[in-house]
Amino acid sequence: MALPKSAQSSFGAFSELFQYTYADVIIKLLDTVDDVEKWIDSVNQEDWNGGDSQYYLYKTAGGSGSRFVSGGPGAAAPVLPVYNPPAYDEAMVKLFPHMDIVEITGPKLIRAHEKPGMYRQIMDELVSDAKNSHRNRIGPKYWGGTAGGAVGSTVAGTSNANSGVLALVNGAVAGTTITLQQRECDPAAAFKTKAYMSTYAGARYMRPGMQLAIGTAAQLEANTADTCTVTSVDQAAQTITVTPAVNVADNDFVVEGDANGNEWGNCITGLADAINNTGVYHGIDRATASPWQSFIIDNNNALRDFNHWRITSLLMRMGDLGPKDVDEMDPVIFSHNSLLQVYLQEIDPVYMQTDLKALKGHSTIAYQYGARQIPWETARSAPLNSYTIMDRSAMKRVKLGDYGWDTSTGSIFKQIPGTFAFQAYAYNEFELVCENPRCQGREEDIRVPTGLIAT
Repeated sequence: MALPKSAQSSFGAFSELFQYTYADVIIKLLDTVDDVEKWIDSVNQEDWNGGDSQYYLYKTAGGSGSRFVSGGPGAAAPVLPVYNPPAYDEAMVKLFPHMDIVEITGPKLIRAHEKPGMYRQIMDELVSDAKNSHRNRIGPKYWGGTAGGAVGSTVAGTSNANSGVLALVNGAVAGTTITLQQRECDPAAAFKTKAYMSTYAGARYMRPGMQLAIGTAAQLEANTADTCTVTSVDQAAQTITVTPAVNVADNDFVVEGDANGNEWGNCITGLADAINNTGVYHGIDRATASPWQSFIIDNNNALRDFNHWRITSLLMRMGDLGPKDVDEMDPVIFSHNSLLQVYLQEIDPVYMQTDLKALKGHSTIAYQYGARQIPWETARSAPLNSYTIMDRSAMKRVKLGDYGWDTSTGSIFKQIPGTFAFQAYAYNEFELVCENPRCQGREEDIRVPTGLIAT
């Protein structure tokens, strides 16, 4: 469908304005819009030229010690210890693609051309829509997990073989209303669903307009799962309404997807895997590689009340049994905002009289560990019943150069075939890498009052 002459000048003016004024602004917003993403990127980013990458974790080395030939001190000249070459575990890291799309209709462009200042309004709308869409989609990926590569995925052999799960179906459905339960990504139990999870927000990652693929692992792998679009979300009831009607089974996986494919096995290896003591991480079996085991505290899938002293206990384990003392780390505590409220209420109930939205991410919220204050940050996509202690110096986002717009046709915006609308595509490939899982920790199974949870 060719552009009407009345729209050609509008499209040209808009495309040029976007390319030279707003394109970089949107990219910057998209590239670091999630809270945990900002913290990791502020410390470590690495660009490479594609392909696979090998990462090495230091295990053992020798070459120091006290030696004498015989007779003890003073009886003979000391000799050198036998040199023992360092040993390393080898991890294979792959990059995974992520795309963001912005769209504008032809009639809106024409109207904007006739009214001064409308282009700026359209650009602001695009920035806002792109930011919200990216945040809602990238956050769950950073906090997600896998089933340890158990299914024959397109990325079999890597730890993110079953990545991309947003929720599980709670009860078989043949229709348009689906009840969801929250995902629990446990590499040791293939997406084990903890008994208490259905009490909380199974639909927390759902948004109207999302395109979903719902089915078994085999169906998602073969791209034969049911596909649909979310028309409405009921967070209180943990339900979504979709179109068209689907026929799905209890415990089916819910991922983003459409007729062209889905995200099963095509997402980054999230923090649920990076910070864990079981499963396979970037091809390394933690069962036989203890340096890749993080420190995890749980309560055997039973909720218990929060106690901030367990944070101290976890930090002491990390410092005493890990490769670095806590003072040598760059630690930050991350949780959902609801757990931060529990923490503040426990240490000082007066905090509960404060607008916690204003406190979110504030640098003065910290956990006192000896003489050190460890920042406590929140992320809306973080798990509801746990907190994570992350050593930022050991976390890295590896990416394929700069995140940018596709200009292969000479213009950022491209007409959608057969329509009077235009889209722009931002693209990059990246992966999250924890170079030292032994410096990371997490406590699970923490009771959080449902009244504090706002998804």
